[in-house]
Amino acid sequence: MTILLFSALCMTAGGQMSIEEARNAGAGAKVTVTGVVLNGPELGIIRYIQDSTAAIAVYPGSGSVALNAVRGDRITVSGTNKIFSQLLEIDVLTNVEVLSSGNELPKPVEITPDQMNPDLEGQLVRFRDASFVNPPASFAGDANYTVSYQGKQGQVRIYRDSPIVGTVIPTGPVNITGICSRFYETFQMLPRDLDDLKQTSPIFFTAAPKVSELSQTGFRLDWETNIKGSTEILYGNTPELEKGHMSFVSDSIEHSLNLTADHPSELFYVKLFSVNGPDTAMTGPKVYITESASSGDMKAYFNREVDNSVSTGVDALRVYRALDDTVIHYIDRAKETIDFTIYNFNLVEVSDITAALNAAHDRGVRVRVVHDGNANNSGFDNLDPAIGVMVSPLSNYEQNIGIMHNKFIIFDADDSDPDVPVVWTGSTNFTDSQVNTDANSVIIVQDQSLARAYTLEFNEMFGSDGAQPDPGKSRFGASKTDNTPHEFLIGGRQVECWFSPSDNVHAKLKETLEMATTDISVATMLITKSDISYILRDKHDAGLAVRVLVNSKANCGPTVVDVLNSSLDGMFIESTESGIMHHKYMLIDRNGVQEPVLWVGSHNWSTAADERNDENTLVVHDATMVNLYYQEFYKRFSASGGPVGIPNTETKDGSLFRVFPNPVRDELRIICNGSAPLHAGISLYNLNGQLMYSDETLLSPGPNAMPLPSTLPAGMYILQIRTGQGVETLRLMIR
Repeated sequence: MTILLFSALCMTAGGQMSIEEARNAGAGAKVTVTGVVLNGPELGIIRYIQDSTAAIAVYPGSGSVALNAVRGDRITVSGTNKIFSQLLEIDVLTNVEVLSSGNELPKPVEITPDQMNPDLEGQLVRFRDASFVNPPASFAGDANYTVSYQGKQGQVRIYRDSPIVGTVIPTGPVNITGICSRFYETFQMLPRDLDDLKQTSPIFFTAAPKVSELSQTGFRLDWETNIKGSTEILYGNTPELEKGHMSFVSDSIEHSLNLTADHPSELFYVKLFSVNGPDTAMTGPKVYITESASSGDMKAYFNREVDNSVSTGVDALRVYRALDDTVIHYIDRAKETIDFTIYNFNLVEVSDITAALNAAHDRGVRVRVVHDGNANNSGFDNLDPAIGVMVSPLSNYEQNIGIMHNKFIIFDADDSDPDVPVVWTGSTNFTDSQVNTDANSVIIVQDQSLARAYTLEFNEMFGSDGAQPDPGKSRFGASKTDNTPHEFLIGGRQVECWFSPSDNVHAKLKETLEMATTDISVATMLITKSDISYILRDKHDAGLAVRVLVNSKANCGPTVVDVLNSSLDGMFIESTESGIMHHKYMLIDRNGVQEPVLWVGSHNWSTAADERNDENTLVVHDATMVNLYYQEFYKRFSASGGPVGIPNTETKDGSLFRVFPNPVRDELRIICNGSAPLHAGISLYNLNGQLMYSDETLLSPGPNAMPLPSTLPAGMYILQIRTGQGVETLRLMIR
């Protein structure tokens, strides 16, 4: 009785107490506790502290001494208990005192993955001999992974700034140590660094499998292991791996194997493994597909004005108030199958797409539909009841269930003629505003391999590969697996295809941004992920031309707005045009010496899109497709008052000037094709539109030497030559 009375008095007064007593005090209680810090900045701003009785989360807030605390520090904190997403934490802190450093951490409690519970919240725990379930190749940040031990499952979460991000996910049993945390009803283990992941097999993968030499007749697979082992696969055209076993006898750390196909657009399911003595490192089934025999034709259509003045030869097309009629054209010509997904669909001021789907069904086309269960999809009210329809579950933040945000359609994926299959995707929903008012695009790809990959994703949501859905097998959101090919060769272009949330798309987005060497143009409805803003800032600071257009800064994360406002020199703007700027595309290295890249699809740059929503993304490595979207970007950005800078122009037939060498270092030669000397103004701009050099000179017919300042940094520049006959603009690479 005396002990209980003393504890109650301490809690009432906000005096020193055990962490267990502080937890029992509940939300709103003033508490003071002492414990050993279990983590540092590898889990972000939050710290977890533990004593001999329990553990608790501590949320320091900016400027707090606790923000600098690292593992092994013993600290005393005072503050108020608060519930955040059902995690109990001390927030805000009123006092922090570091008592000592280098203390031994508590011994982790060994449990099975399903045993995380409120009594262990905040404590160090360990799973022994657990395996990651259907893992992708490498870890992404802010991503959740299912682990299993003897059928007992739990969730592991990797923080975005963790040193674990980007490393290969263990494919065999692993001992995992981390902090038991929670997000609403879901308990999560939080590993801190690679030392928290101890593979139990002596041999394991150190580099994720890569596909190369993709062709209609096969492809090559490469991987690496920490020690020498055999090079082997189990494979087949189905998940049953019915083709059996293939191996090389010699042992190696670097492994390579060529897989031969019987025909184009052939799906392969492959388990890669390497054996060293009694030990084996093995991947889960990965899916690949050979190059198609299709035309590879790609089209992009925009529903708002474009600016063809920056075209490099192929003009972008505006389809005014007719994207709905365009999709009906594709529906009307479908021969065998239509798989139709959409987030939002109604027929107010939209042509009757439903009637076209019904007509296709009536003529014998197998029509299947997946649509979101949250949005207005009244357009399907008159759909023929014989057509198979799967509706996604209602979104639930606490249960980590998002929306079915896809907008893709697959036509005739398995037609015997490889020039028939088509994938339609992009940002456009089928509603009045989306088709007729909001800035949107569609991209249409004629490729059988891509169509078959999208069909796998459709079947996963539909729960069936037949005409009718199977709700018992249907998967949406976080329950989906990485079960599609990702690498394609389409019409000679390298193309990647990614689906959310199973494929760590946010990590791929960051990788694509990091690839940029000269310029980045972004038009996306919103950005809430702060790590994206840091990359954009760093790329700008490195001299790249970075321009970002969003629908509204109010819909972006506050950190994103602060970082981009302060770093992009007015190149971060919001749309002032009517309607919603609904795009989700990015252009990389439009002016670069390496191949330009287009990122496009339904995926908003948000946590929900990456972790909960069903989304799709295409990454197209192709200068023509990038320029088509740049014609749209140039119009959107300038229409909202953005400084577009120097236009992207190429040397055209009839140009008065040519330059060589290009790239150049010390001295440039300007060749004047005129018949008489010309007074000229020479200006050299970087890709941010900053004037780096200027001169006035007399250019004689033939070559003219122009020394370049030694202070100019290497990179891409715009050379502008002004004469009485006009202005010519050329691209120049300085080494």
